[in-house]
Amino acid sequence: MWQGKYELTVNQWGVGHGGLHSQSVAFRAIDRSAAAQFTGDELTVRFIYDCGAGRGPTSNGNMDPAISRMLRDIPDGTQWDLLAISHFDRDHVNGLDLLATRLEDHGMSVERIWAPILSPLEKLYVIASEPDPSDSLIDWTIDPVAAASERFDGVTVVLIPPTEEPIPPIAAEPVINAEGGEDEAWVSTIVTDRRIAVHGKVGSGAEALWEIQPYVVDSTVHGAVAVETDLVALLGRPVDRLTIADVRKIVSDKNLLPKFHKAIWAHRPKGRVPRPSGARTPSNYSTLSLYSGPVSPYEWCRYRSGWQPVALNRFVVPVAPSWLGTGDAGLRGVQHVDALGRSLPGRLDRVGVASVPHHGAKDDSGAPLWDALPNTRIVTIEADHLPGSGKPHPHIQVTDELKRRNISIHSATAGNDFIWFDRRIR
Repeated sequence: MWQGKYELTVNQWGVGHGGLHSQSVAFRAIDRSAAAQFTGDELTVRFIYDCGAGRGPTSNGNMDPAISRMLRDIPDGTQWDLLAISHFDRDHVNGLDLLATRLEDHGMSVERIWAPILSPLEKLYVIASEPDPSDSLIDWTIDPVAAASERFDGVTVVLIPPTEEPIPPIAAEPVINAEGGEDEAWVSTIVTDRRIAVHGKVGSGAEALWEIQPYVVDSTVHGAVAVETDLVALLGRPVDRLTIADVRKIVSDKNLLPKFHKAIWAHRPKGRVPRPSGARTPSNYSTLSLYSGPVSPYEWCRYRSGWQPVALNRFVVPVAPSWLGTGDAGLRGVQHVDALGRSLPGRLDRVGVASVPHHGAKDDSGAPLWDALPNTRIVTIEADHLPGSGKPHPHIQVTDELKRRNISIHSATAGNDFIWFDRRIR
């Protein structure tokens, strides 16, 4: 069993309606033969999940001070391992340009960006659904690879398709020191398109310690084939051949834009159509949820019994340290939650902290989700719409369900940051 120190910091920065989450997890080995002295280098993985605030073309005044608070204790020149974008609603992405500027001011970089794949019709639907979409939103939605590469120097962009297949495990390779031999104590990361994994040395092998992985819920517009047929006649070319100039023309044409919406709504189903992927249909778009936590079958524990296999003591963890970010995912129905569980087998019961789907909208979470997260003790809600505002986020049905389960609620309103720290030695 790997022996060492672990430190986890989870931050949901208070920007009001939107989202700015950051997280770091650090590991360092311990040499028990040397009076429990730390040995080897410390490894820290850092990531950001979403960056947007408010419904304007650019982020509201809460974002810049929130980014400053996020970067306050991070050394200049740091490389962030990951920036994950849940979806392309402006309240989740309208701070990305500002983030890029602030990171550059501190000499920081982003190694990798994860975002969901949108179909051409979804891209057009995202943009056309926003009043007065900004050039930045159009750029990010139509071609996120180009938009990211322009703003984050040297970044690798991975667009992730929806799938319920679990991500296969990946093996670690020994860390070689300057003399060409294997380090006596090492911790390393392995990065793939759908996982960041931390491994630590155990004897002549390695133990998987932590993982960060995405799950994309598919939300293509229902009746897409029929819609695209109508749009070909309306626009004069297939949707997948539209250029950015075409999109700008559509959203600025007072005659064309209503016809586009009419074509969409003509095929919109009455109510929801259950889909195995668990997506909302069609009002939300494909959404990337993000899991960060210990690798099964181990959990960091709050009791002195330390790190134990769940099979030995399934009640050892009153508060699990894993985190789940949900973006605007629709996770209300049993089939939706089951799909999430199939993609993240053996992990949902390790989630101690989670963000509520879609800012606490009543149609996007319910009993099936919270039943699947039995160790969740804290939920963050990134919203500031009050009851009676016409679009209450969070909805009282959602907050009542959480209170009934004795789940603490943290509303990440302006300046009301959520900071959760966990440190363990085993």
